[in-house]
Amino acid sequence: SRRTRLEAMRNVGIEQGAVPSGAIGGTSYPEKSAPISPRAVVAAGGTADLSTHADLGIGYKEMGLLDAAIKEFAALARDPAREVFALTMLGECYEAKGVLNEAVINYKKALNRSTVTEAEATQLYFHLGSVFQVLGDRKEALYFFEKVAKRDPAFGDTTARVAALRAAGAGAVTPRAPAPDAGPAMDFDTVITGQNRSGR
Repeated sequence: SRRTRLEAMRNVGIEQGAVPSGAIGGTSYPEKSAPISPRAVVAAGGTADLSTHADLGIGYKEMGLLDAAIKEFAALARDPAREVFALTMLGECYEAKGVLNEAVINYKKALNRSTVTEAEATQLYFHLGSVFQVLGDRKEALYFFEKVAKRDPAFGDTTARVAALRAAGAGAVTPRAPAPDAGPAMDFDTVITGQNRSGR
């Protein structure tokens, strides 16, 4: 169960070093401990399945252990049903690490998957806009934020970002060449098929 997996995270050492006392429920950790892994979760009564990678990845990410989280989400990405989620989480981890080119690559990979939902696409457009805004590419940032605003004007602070970027002189343009190995960012609004829309 999820509770069992989280209990295992409290009692097994962390790959990137010991977690300070109180990091989770006030539990103390030894200075040196073995890296956490799905095998360790099994030893604690859990199951080494893809759900384990999801739980561990989320737990690591919440604790700021981004390298460990990246490993878990990379494993989770092998599951076609969770690939979009895993790639999005990878993008968020790389963005938090400041490795923005990898963040863009993973966000675009997620956006280009045929299983991406409309809600996930909106979130990914926002992520891409945020990354390009940090990179100082105002035109590219505006492109993605305008796509978010078109789909859901109330999404986050999209309206304010669009207004600020337009005031700064950015104009809507076709996106620049994609990051290496990312593939082009799919124009979800124009290429989504009727079949993909069914059931949403």
